[in-house]
Amino acid sequence: MAQQGELFPSPEVVVAVDSTRGEPRLWVHRLVIYEKPGEIIREVHLRRGLNIIWSPDPGAGMANLGSNAGSGHGAGKTLFCRLLRYCLGEDSFSNDELRRSIAEQLPAGLVGAEIVIDGKQWAVIRPIGLTRKHVAREGASLEDLAPMKEPGGSIEPFLETLGSHLFPAGIEGYLPGKHEHAAWLFALAWLSREDHV
Repeated sequence: MAQQGELFPSPEVVVAVDSTRGEPRLWVHRLVIYEKPGEIIREVHLRRGLNIIWSPDPGAGMANLGSNAGSGHGAGKTLFCRLLRYCLGEDSFSNDELRRSIAEQLPAGLVGAEIVIDGKQWAVIRPIGLTRKHVAREGASLEDLAPMKEPGGSIEPFLETLGSHLFPAGIEGYLPGKHEHAAWLFALAWLSREDHV
């Protein structure tokens, strides 16, 4: 007689959360979009753990076939995710056409994020307008950096901290290509996917 397989077999690997850890090793506290240094357009606070970005569908109550109700498209969910990934180290936040359009509307525009790595806060501010000033500093808040009075630099120290705190030494040797910070950028692409449901 044939033996029936288990519907829920025992997992080969069990991941246990460290009970001594009070927060994730990496999480984003907030994201802020500035019209110009120090002038906030939008501020989004995030929580530790899973954050779901959604927009209401105004047509949900009128889900009749053929009705001309609006939808949640075009609300900025994808751009929010792309700006977040940009603050976390990606080279760009959109295609050339959208970047030009945003730069025309916000010539002095900036995006910033407060990011916690192993319990230490970093503030990162990057340009979305015509400026090319990038700033990242450990132990700072966005309010410290937003006036943009210090000279611009790079976010390289931030990326180095991400790599050294989150990945074992030598991990990049196992990844294809020779891009600097490849382990982090590869992980970032997977951790912040924009799955549309």
